[in-house]
Amino acid sequence: MNYPCAVIQDLLPLYCDGVCSEESSRAIEEHLPQCPQCRACLEAMKKSEQTFPSAVEEEKKAASFRRLKKKLKQRQILMGAGCVALAALVLLVTSAALKNIRRTVEYEDNIQVTMEKSGLVSQLEGTVWNTCASVTLETREGNCLFFCFTDTVWDDLVTGDQTYSHYILCPADKGAGEIQ
Repeated sequence: MNYPCAVIQDLLPLYCDGVCSEESSRAIEEHLPQCPQCRACLEAMKKSEQTFPSAVEEEKKAASFRRLKKKLKQRQILMGAGCVALAALVLLVTSAALKNIRRTVEYEDNIQVTMEKSGLVSQLEGTVWNTCASVTLETREGNCLFFCFTDTVWDDLVTGDQTYSHYILCPADKGAGEIQ
């Protein structure tokens, strides 16, 4: 069947891109050998295709960019997770270090020592201590109790000034009544 040149020329872009039906391709291929004007039109389209990338090439480039974007996003997520993990590790190491740095608790006006039923009790204001070392010495005036509190830098950071700690320095059954 012989189609008019206008119909063939309308189909030529689809033919160049390889997306027209078999029937349309056959009609164009039968028409081209007989029509120099349509052949020239097809040649011009092929030359312009070389100048302008085809839709397939553009799709390949777009797919390549999508893959690159996906890789970069994954890399950003990994970097973010790595930074969070590193920050968490630094916090853990720092808190562990602060919990292991021991120091003597200074007390002057912030301690009260009283005799109660349970024994000799101290009330320490503004700190919490981890260990208490005490020594009872016999002197001419009687027994004297010397004690030393230690805490950590971490305790000092997390303990408020309104904290009061009560501790038994010497239980009643261990001779607290004999200490002066």
